[in-house]
Amino acid sequence: MILGILLSVAAIAGIIYGIKKKSEKWIVGSTVLLAAVIIVFLLLSFIYLRNPY
Repeated sequence: MILGILLSVAAIAGIIYGIKKKSEKWIVGSTVLLAAVIIVFLLLSFIYLRNPY
């Protein structure tokens, strides 16, 4: 949970850094990281909600 939050913050910071430096690599990489973290959170939430035991 904490790792996911840290990765999300790092991804958002990377997107901001990429926008400031006009670096497309930073923007794309950070967006992919953010999307991956969101997908993992959604999958874990879905699995937990289906089987809370």
